[in-house]
Amino acid sequence: PITWWLEFFKNPHSEVVKKIGEFEPVIKEAVQMFDIVLSDPEAQEWIRMREKGEHDFYSAMETAEERGKMEGKMEEKREMARSAVAMNLPLEQVSQLTGLSPSEIQSLS
Repeated sequence: PITWWLEFFKNPHSEVVKKIGEFEPVIKEAVQMFDIVLSDPEAQEWIRMREKGEHDFYSAMETAEERGKMEGKMEEKREMARSAVAMNLPLEQVSQLTGLSPSEIQSLS
């Protein structure tokens, strides 16, 4: 019976669930209740809001990850600039090497 419910949760309208519903009335009733709930505008709005929330969450996580990667790259450039300055390389050369502006490099000291 647990595999029947797993099939129902995967896809309540699959052929497998239809066949199970032919000999298991509880599954058939669950499909009918599922359809009733889905036809309710309030339930549809709740589902839409939940899906939007999930999308927004994953989008925010992706954005945060990208920001973290960019910040990591910037920190690498800053460290490289600090090392180059410590080796007394000319400011213009450090700028070309790291892609940081001369003013950014000077602010690292």
